[in-house]
Amino acid sequence: MQRTGRPFDKGGRRGDFGKRGLGKRSARLVLTLLGAASLAACASGPPPAGTPDHVRQMERLSESASKQLRRDDLARAERTFSVLLKTARSYDEPSYIAEAEIGLGRAAILRDPPEHASAAERFASARELARKSGDIRREAEASRLQSEVLVRTGDLRGAREETLAAVRLYEQAGDRIGEAIARGNLALLDNKEGRTDDALAGLRKSEAVLSGAGPFSSGLGVVRMNLGLILFRRGGIAEARTLLEGALGADRHAGDRRGIAADLEALARLEETAGKPEAAIDYLRRAARVHASLGGKTQSRDLFARAVSLARAGELTALLDEINAEIEDSFR
Repeated sequence: MQRTGRPFDKGGRRGDFGKRGLGKRSARLVLTLLGAASLAACASGPPPAGTPDHVRQMERLSESASKQLRRDDLARAERTFSVLLKTARSYDEPSYIAEAEIGLGRAAILRDPPEHASAAERFASARELARKSGDIRREAEASRLQSEVLVRTGDLRGAREETLAAVRLYEQAGDRIGEAIARGNLALLDNKEGRTDDALAGLRKSEAVLSGAGPFSSGLGVVRMNLGLILFRRGGIAEARTLLEGALGADRHAGDRRGIAADLEALARLEETAGKPEAAIDYLRRAARVHASLGGKTQSRDLFARAVSLARAGELTALLDEINAEIEDSFR
């Protein structure tokens, strides 16, 4: 499902979507974070009895790599996807080759700086392999992720065409979760193009489908976060808070640390706007810790600095001392 100028970036690079000032690299794309659910959306449960051992091995590799990617362990994820790719090629399994290409493409997007050309090549290869093998879900997934690359590179028309193709393929496959995620992407394109009412309606529909599939359904955290951000910008603070808290819970369940950081930053901004500096400071400090755990010392420092500014402005002396002590411990 994350987080791309890069018009759909998380953090300060997200353009006018509404996350400015929340740190430069919360790093999930709005669209790509709907893509955080990408590989999970292809999954159909454990292999049935009688499944060949090499297929079980590839399923395990796929599951491990997907978890590593969600946890932002790009190096391990790339290694595991590379092993999956080699194994799938050795057994001539086009669907698993496509899955490995999708995973490596997503890892390329999450690099700093993102490797858009490499990602686009991976997704194009995966789409063709999936099409030839009749794997409609992975073909849809590759099209949707290709659209996210196009968003990042400024081709909104091409992105919409790819996303619509993904919607049709998900419908053909009977994949309501994948379809809801893709329709959420269409809603975000509507928002980018100034059709906020259409975006809200589309995201609400996606949220209803995904939440109906379970409290921690793939893509739910990102849909809720984006819906909450739009409502926040419109002044609907109470509903936005509920949605952002729900997004945080879903991302925690998924172990998506980039998503957790972005949710915490969004909640900090909301509470600051709502006149609750102590709550905002708490969220900022928690987000700073997550960024530090991801190796993002610059983002962590920026968030701690914002917490210090809020504490000073509110004359929260004891809290200011506590923050400064934490900063000293964190960056000594």
